[in-house]
Amino acid sequence: METLSRGGFFSAVVVRARRTVGNRRLLSVAIALGVVIFGANAAQASKVTAAILGVNLPNPVSMEGNGVSQITFTLSGRGIGNNPERIGVSSTAPNRYGDKNAQAGLSVVFVSADAVNITLTPTRVYKPGENVNFTLTVQGTNTIRIVPGVRIGLQTVGGPPMWFDNGSPPTKLTPGPTLPGFAAVIRDAEYTAYNDLDDPFAIQNLRYLPDITQAAFDAIDLDAVLAQSPNPPGILLSPGGGIFDQTGLPDPQPGDLFAAVGQLFDSTDTMLLGSFKEAVVTAPVPEPESILLVLIGLATLGAYRLRRGLQESC
Repeated sequence: METLSRGGFFSAVVVRARRTVGNRRLLSVAIALGVVIFGANAAQASKVTAAILGVNLPNPVSMEGNGVSQITFTLSGRGIGNNPERIGVSSTAPNRYGDKNAQAGLSVVFVSADAVNITLTPTRVYKPGENVNFTLTVQGTNTIRIVPGVRIGLQTVGGPPMWFDNGSPPTKLTPGPTLPGFAAVIRDAEYTAYNDLDDPFAIQNLRYLPDITQAAFDAIDLDAVLAQSPNPPGILLSPGGGIFDQTGLPDPQPGDLFAAVGQLFDSTDTMLLGSFKEAVVTAPVPEPESILLVLIGLATLGAYRLRRGLQESC
């Protein structure tokens, strides 16, 4: 009897152990399957987290002048007026605008829910002969639009881009800087260039970098872009809403950037106004189908384990 009792107990332990091992194996398979499905689908999906505009503009001050001490412009974007913390600015080293936690050279003034006035006051003046360069980053958007002010009632608040010398008081320099606008769609990628300003301009040597890392984008030398040989005719953007649109471009990998680089010319393609680099930053996100498949797999596993538990208790 004792031997039989021990044998029965040992058999029950073996059965339970096999069931436990089987459940664990099933759980491992379900988790592995979920990871494969989830990972494969997530690798195909991404979202835009920021838009970046970098410009490099020949200094308008003569060699006998005293440099550029301030740049102003009006930025338009959905909800930007109520979220000024989304805006950041920097320049090539040494950074003239402070780090992202203390943007000493950046002033953002509310115009409307969808517009702000930007004033850039570099901590070190752009000296004569030194190109004026800065990089504007706007979080949570795929678009940057520079507009000649915003009409509110009977008034226009803000204005077209302007820059000022280092006099006392500062004197407005003419003509003002040319700042392009753009938007990019990252799925079935599409690039759009905008001219919302009052004067026409043209884009030459436009080049797309549809899958570039942040480090590689930061390393783009806008002085070298500025020095490229002219390649007319350029893409002419008419004033007050001129648009150039390019579809059918490669999609960026999640976590990479979709970028465009080019030169700015006047409408006659004869005067070089600057160079630019533009980008949207992406981040990977799981697709709804991936989450649904994983949840179905876990629910099936849970139901299986519940049924086996009921059978055991019976």
